[in-house]
Amino acid sequence: MTSLREAHPELHLNSYLTAQGRRILDEAAETCLSDINDLGEFNHLVLGDLFARPLGTVPGLAATIRAMAGSPTVGVTGPLLLMQGLIDTDVPLTTSNVTTAPALRANGTNVEVVITPADTHLTLIQHAVPDTLRFLSRNLAPVTRPAR
Repeated sequence: MTSLREAHPELHLNSYLTAQGRRILDEAAETCLSDINDLGEFNHLVLGDLFARPLGTVPGLAATIRAMAGSPTVGVTGPLLLMQGLIDTDVPLTTSNVTTAPALRANGTNVEVVITPADTHLTLIQHAVPDTLRFLSRNLAPVTRPAR
C-alpha cells in the first residue's frame, strides 16, 4: 500500500484512510520489515480501522495494482529462467507457469521454467544455485581471451 500510494498519487489513497491508517502507513514506509514486529502497535491492528472508505471504490485501483504487480512480457529478449517454489504463497504457481511464461513465449522469448516442489518464495533462493548455474552455462557465451 505504501508503494502504491507513493507511485500513484493520482489515486488519492490517503483520502481512503483514517488518521490511524495514514499514520501507520507513514510509519511502515520508514520501517524495515524486520523491525515492524518490534513496534507493538502493528501486532494488534484491526485492518478495518485503517480505512475510512472501501478501497473497491477507488477508480482504476484494480488495473493499477495489476500493472504494478505484473511481470513484463513484451520486449524481453531472453533467454529467461523463471524459478518457482511449488508451495510459494507469495507468488502463486499460476503466475509464472500459466500466465507469464506462455505470454513471454508468445512474444518470442526463450523461457525456461523450473518448479521446485518443496520450496516457498523464501526458501527457493537457497536451492536455486545449481539450476541457475546450469542455465547460465547453457546461455552465456564463453569468454575467450586474446592470445598474448
